[in-house]
Amino acid sequence: MNSWLSLILAFLVLEKVWPLIESMIQRLTQASSSKMKELMHQKRAIQEQQKQISAQDEYVKWTKNNRTLEKINKQIEDEKKQLVAKVDRTKASLKKVKLALITVPFTILKIYKRQLPIYELPKGIFPNYLQGLFQHGWLYLALGPLNIKKVSDGAHVTVSLAIWLFAVTKVVSTLEGIWQSLTAPSIAAPAVTTDPIEELNEHVIDPVDQPVD
Repeated sequence: MNSWLSLILAFLVLEKVWPLIESMIQRLTQASSSKMKELMHQKRAIQEQQKQISAQDEYVKWTKNNRTLEKINKQIEDEKKQLVAKVDRTKASLKKVKLALITVPFTILKIYKRQLPIYELPKGIFPNYLQGLFQHGWLYLALGPLNIKKVSDGAHVTVSLAIWLFAVTKVVSTLEGIWQSLTAPSIAAPAVTTDPIEELNEHVIDPVDQPVD
């Protein structure tokens, strides 16, 4: 396999798995808070004590535990705010990393190697303008009518990197859409609480008796 094509495929895979990498790093960031774990452990322990204490018989201890719980709850809220800020900083850092390591290099590579031949097709299968598009990329749409870009001679026409990438990303996006539609949770139909016929009868106004001459 062409080394350039291998590099391009690596960038494509990185682009697709990057959201998963971001999610994993964010979860690790949230799970790494030892202080939050300790606070939650203390809260559960005191709550268990409160279940075994009678507010009437051991009022002093019960009140003390309540105050401790209030203090712990405040500390938990403060820790949550710090975690949210930490996650936001992590997201910002990951965006910069993606921009520097994936987005910018991949964009430059796609522009620089846009006419790299990926594979060949027998000439004559598609109309001439499509063959020119396959070989020269999207620029052929503008320059083709001017005869500046022409389809090369020979029995085959090459498919350029730009068109190949477009086709691959379209196929992948379509497959992702199909997968999401198949795995999406089904929405239950609203339950009918009244009989439609009875509801219709309730809205029917009885005719007013008219005097008979």
